[in-house]
Amino acid sequence: MSLVQFEHRTLAYATLLSAGLLWIAARRPHVPVLARRGANLVTGTALAQASLGIATLLTHVPVELATMHQAGSLALLTSTIWLLRHIRIK
Repeated sequence: MSLVQFEHRTLAYATLLSAGLLWIAARRPHVPVLARRGANLVTGTALAQASLGIATLLTHVPVELATMHQAGSLALLTSTIWLLRHIRIK
């Protein structure tokens, strides 16, 4: 059980770091507006997902928060797919 928690937390750190670096990279002037908005969306969703995960653990995993955390993972995946759709690699 401890290993699962460790892996889950490590994945959360990596996701937040990646989202933050993505947000910084999207600030460049040549980035299209929709890609910049997508980066904002992914970063905001990742922050919300991490916040839900922390709140879920601190409150001893109530079903409502755990369900919202699960839904947050779907929202993060969806926002990432939306961003990938609007990134143009030349």
